[in-house]
Amino acid sequence: MDELFNQSMEGMLTGMSQEFCAFMPAEDVMASVERACDFFHIDEPRFVTEGLSTGVFTLDQTTMQDDILIYNPAQLESMGITGQDAVDLVMTHEGTHRMLQGMEMGFNSHQEELCCDYMAGVRAGLNGMDTSQLIDALDNSMESSTHPEGAFRVAAIQAGMEFAHQFEQQPAPTFSECLEEFKSGSMHDIVELEHLKDEMFSHECTMRHYQRALESDPNNESLQQHFYDSEARYHISKLDYEGKQAAIEHNRIEKELPENMRHGNAISCEGVDSHYNPAFGKASDAEISKLQSKVSDAQHNVDVKKQNVHNWTMNHNYNRDDVTTARHLNEAKNELAKAQQELENAKHKLNQAKY
Repeated sequence: MDELFNQSMEGMLTGMSQEFCAFMPAEDVMASVERACDFFHIDEPRFVTEGLSTGVFTLDQTTMQDDILIYNPAQLESMGITGQDAVDLVMTHEGTHRMLQGMEMGFNSHQEELCCDYMAGVRAGLNGMDTSQLIDALDNSMESSTHPEGAFRVAAIQAGMEFAHQFEQQPAPTFSECLEEFKSGSMHDIVELEHLKDEMFSHECTMRHYQRALESDPNNESLQQHFYDSEARYHISKLDYEGKQAAIEHNRIEKELPENMRHGNAISCEGVDSHYNPAFGKASDAEISKLQSKVSDAQHNVDVKKQNVHNWTMNHNYNRDDVTTARHLNEAKNELAKAQQELENAKHKLNQAKY
């Protein structure tokens, strides 16, 4: 079952007969489902009923005719989803799960959830719908084995809206066009991050397997080599994952800064004087210049160590020294992230000094 929120299937099924608060009449919910189906040009689910959670059963992956959509009024109401637009967007999310069944997209569960949120954003953008309740409901939600963290889900909704706005003066995009944009457009980094997370987890599992095997047979050279190999691959994948995380966060922060503070550009004293408190602004400007040099040095250090890692990974002969090399790169990246954070804090401090 695909769900908007986290809930066990067993709990959901046992709660099917419970009485729920009536946040809107059942016929209005059904009308919302119908509008979502019209948006996708698909038939309605076989059954639409109340349950302990909100989600859709996609049983036979080759057809939509047996789909079962379940909604929980109490759950939706408790999360602040009470307006018609918000409910419509929830049903759009569930409709996307229906559309994706049987398609060979290569998505993991997190990526599929993000795609469903993205399509909710596309519909909102095309139709001028209010996303505030849905965004508020998802913004602080925690990551789970099936759902990504709320910040990524909100980013997916916003990315879908931005894509939709390109079609204000032309025909709406097809579902295939939306999927292609989701995979290659502004959501690419987040989708790729989920892929890197899977890869990192896989290498960690392999590493732990050989680690346990070595505990039973510590002198086995073949096991030792397999362990060193898997350990190195794990550290490399971890570096890739953390590097992508840092890039996404950096881009997010940069988008929130004034235009003349982006891309590592220091603000001149004249610019500070015209927009900010002069005394505070000039002091912060000097601080920013110093920190930018620190970031530049840290980036150079990362680049050097990254080249070292690249050199030995091409040989495919992993050993303890190789793992140490990877760890040195990880340490350098941590220093870079720390320097970047100090720089962003200084920029934020400068931004707060506006009149």
